[in-house]
Amino acid sequence: TSLLDHYTFTNEYDKGLSLVKKLKRNVEDNTLEEAMLLKFEGDFLEMSGSFKKSQEALMSSLSILEEVGMYASLEYVSVLSSIGGLYSAIGKIPVAEEAYREALSILDRLPSDFSDYKLAVKGNLASVLYLLGNYDGAEDMYNENLKLDAEFFGTESFYYGSDMYSLAISQMRAGKYKEAEKNFQTAASIYQDILGRESIYYARILQSLTYLYTKT
Repeated sequence: TSLLDHYTFTNEYDKGLSLVKKLKRNVEDNTLEEAMLLKFEGDFLEMSGSFKKSQEALMSSLSILEEVGMYASLEYVSVLSSIGGLYSAIGKIPVAEEAYREALSILDRLPSDFSDYKLAVKGNLASVLYLLGNYDGAEDMYNENLKLDAEFFGTESFYYGSDMYSLAISQMRAGKYKEAEKNFQTAASIYQDILGRESIYYARILQSLTYLYTKT
């Protein structure tokens, strides 16, 4: 699957779909291997804009995983995350929220920590909560991610700065201007040290601060 992961990262959905088609010829029906190939197929179809076919592939993947007894697994979480991304893309934000919350619930019940998966799912859930206008909920998710960022990457890392920026955006939309200003400044300092003042990330924070000052 390393090549499929590569095509996912590079957004080469045409090559990805072609490879999935070839690989599916060599796997048995209703197996873990087929389920994960369907997951990749769904991801590539979403990239291509074929949302209905993407939904069909992803739901088939979930059904197979349930049939083979892999509901409480990282594979199931991975497919749920793809479903959340699909529904976000087509504007069905409440359904996306359900998928991400189910994924988090499974992660919390797994014996190992899997903090990297939790970071990704919580970040996606925070984004959909923001879109739903649940800024307090988004703030909670970003605060949880910041704790994980600090533990695994450090408080001067790009990941910490990115989640700090997202937290500040949520706080600004919630009218928590003082907290937002402080966190914007923290994120700006991190981006400046890592990327310099000329980076687009630093400029984006300056724009956000300028907007914030019009509100205070």
